[in-house]
Amino acid sequence: MAKKKAASEVDTSDMERAGFVYEAEPESSNPMRVEAISVEGFENGGKTSFGLSASELGPVAYIPMDSGHRAADWFRAQGRSIGKHKLMALLPDAVDPQDFLAVSEAMEPKLRELRAACRAAIDAKVFACVIDTGSDVEDLVGYALNGRISLDVYGGEGRLKKAVSSTMSSFYRMFEASDTNLIVTHKLSEFKDQIYPQAWKGTNYACPHIVRAEFDHEIEGDLDSPKKFYTRIIKAKYRPEIQGQRFKWNRLTGYRKIAAMLLPEAASEGAE
Repeated sequence: MAKKKAASEVDTSDMERAGFVYEAEPESSNPMRVEAISVEGFENGGKTSFGLSASELGPVAYIPMDSGHRAADWFRAQGRSIGKHKLMALLPDAVDPQDFLAVSEAMEPKLRELRAACRAAIDAKVFACVIDTGSDVEDLVGYALNGRISLDVYGGEGRLKKAVSSTMSSFYRMFEASDTNLIVTHKLSEFKDQIYPQAWKGTNYACPHIVRAEFDHEIEGDLDSPKKFYTRIIKAKYRPEIQGQRFKWNRLTGYRKIAAMLLPEAASEGAE
C-alpha cells in the first residue's frame, strides 16, 4: 500500500495558479469582527441606540433612512465619532408612482448613492456601518430596479424578485469582504399575537447574527419611568447555545457587550 504523502510534499502549484489558497486567512484588524448583525425591534425599542453604541470601539458611519436619525446627536454629545449620511427613499413629487420606468430612473441614483456611502465607510476602515433601516434599503432597491418591489407580471415576477434579492445580498457581501462590521436595523410588526420582522426574506441567511432590542420600565406599568434595555439573541452563528437568552445592556456600551458574546471563543455572562 502506497504511503500517503505529507501535506508539505503535495504539489499545489496548478491549484494555486487556478486561484486556490492553501494558507490560513489573515486575522482581521478589527478587534471585535462579527461581520453583520441584524437588530430588530419595535418603535423606540432601542435598536438604533444599540447600533450606535458600537461607537465605543471606533468611528461609526451612520446611514439613517427614516426619521430616527437624531439619536446620533446624543452619542456625539458623549464624544463619540459618528458620521451621518441621511438618505431617504423618497419618490419625487413630479414622478407618477404608476410609471414604473420613471420611478426606476428617479430612484436609481439614490441606490448608487447608498452603495457609494457604504464603500466610503469600508475604505475609511470605520469600526462599523449602521444602516437604519433594512426595510428602507429593500424599498429603495425595489424602486430603483423595478419601479416596485413586487410586480404582478405573469411569468416575470420571479425574475424581478430575484434581481432585488441579489442586490440586497450584495450589500452584505461588501461588508463581509471587509474589516468593517455591518449593523442593520429592522422594524418589528405584530399580527394575531405573532411577532415578525419587516425584513428582506434573505436576512436570516445573510446575517450570521440576529438580535432583538427589548425594554422594560423600571416601574412596572409606569410608562414615564426610565427604560431598562435588553437584547435577546435570536441567531448566533458561532454560539447557538445562547440563542433565546436575554441580556441587559447600557446605552453607551451595549454593542460591545453583546458582540463579545457572539464571537466563537466567547463565554456567556450576564444572561437574565
